[in-house]
Amino acid sequence: MYHDEAEQLIAKGKEALENDHEYLALTCFEQAIRMEWSPVACSTLAYCKAKLKGNYPEALLLARKALDAEPDNPVHHGNLGRILIMSGEVEEGIGMLRQGLRLGENIDIVKELESLGIRKPPIFKKLARSHPLNKYTGLLLARLGLR
Repeated sequence: MYHDEAEQLIAKGKEALENDHEYLALTCFEQAIRMEWSPVACSTLAYCKAKLKGNYPEALLLARKALDAEPDNPVHHGNLGRILIMSGEVEEGIGMLRQGLRLGENIDIVKELESLGIRKPPIFKKLARSHPLNKYTGLLLARLGLR
């Protein structure tokens, strides 16, 4: 009985997230976890907590717990990657998103990576990306359409 109700709450929570109703999704996933723990509910609850409450330590703990339970599920990699990016660990988050893509196609991961954009390598590789020579040469070449 609880299993069916928890599955319904998870489905409702996913639909709420798709429609940008994050608070409803948070409530659905919290109730689903109370009824029956599942990695999907745990991972998505972690994402909701990070996005709405900014509670990154708890969100990272929940997301990693879900990933440990189902390491081959790209959804968990996507949620953990987004949480890492929100918490300021951008490189590790992008790595996690890419690792999720290697496991299987996931539209949410693709959208997240596209929204972050792709940076081209610095023109002068021995200099830091933030060095004025790299920065302004890159801008100039971009404006000229050469880069």
